Amino acid sequence: MNPVLLGVTETSLPPDNCMIIVVGVRYDEMIKVDFRNRRMCYGGLDMLYLMSETEFLHDSHVRLEAWTSEPPPTKGWEEEEHTRIRLTEGRMYVSGMMEFAASPEIPTGAPGHYHVQVYASGRHEARRLAFDPEVEEIPPDVERFLVRVWPE
Repeated sequence: MNPVLLGVTETSLPPDNCMIIVVGVRYDEMIKVDFRNRRMCYGGLDMLYLMSETEFLHDSHVRLEAWTSEPPPTKGWEEEEHTRIRLTEGRMYVSGMMEFAASPEIPTGAPGHYHVQVYASGRHEARRLAFDPEVEEIPPDVERFLVRVWPE
């Protein structure tokens, strides 16, 4: 069966402590992860962390997609990483550090375990610009993420 796109949302927001958080609507608490692994993404119960390469103030663009099954490949991204999450309810959104919804909710399907595929571009460029003495501020959306989820 061909994959069907169930929902999509996009937003731009500044990472906080190098993180952008995507949550299921029933999240309860932050997940515990070993950040020494230096991954681009970490998944857990009702939560996904996307990791920026810099702590300097800038806006990152996030596109969140929910699919019925593994989506077709996409091109034009510098990095790709996979993880998994468990959703206790079939909806999720991009969060502004657990304080506000930075995007509308999208439907993901039934509660359960989900594959997560994260693509990114501009993470290293954002870091380079942050330390460039000629650059006063990092332009918006230099750092971009595409997050795709589908049921296991």
